[in-house]
Amino acid sequence: MKSKSKPNQKSNAGRYSAEFIGRAIGLAQTIGYTAAARQLGIHATQIHRWEKSPAGTKKSESNDVAFLRKEVERLSEELEFLKKAEAYFNRKPE
Repeated sequence: MKSKSKPNQKSNAGRYSAEFIGRAIGLAQTIGYTAAARQLGIHATQIHRWEKSPAGTKKSESNDVAFLRKEVERLSEELEFLKKAEAYFNRKPE
């Protein structure tokens, strides 16, 4: 009889992106580990492991910073567009 081989941890290491891990940790801190794990389809212990991992924390923090920079840039562009639209619609007809 053949026994099922369990995948080793090295093959699972790259399974989730650092961005996903960071967001999973953030979600767990917000709504709770069990609820976040259920929502993401993973085990709550996995989120705990990621949170305790010093390398994962640094990566997730740098990914959070990168995500927030992109968000700031997007919102700045949106604000600039809205200012132009406001000026266009507030101009007086000649």
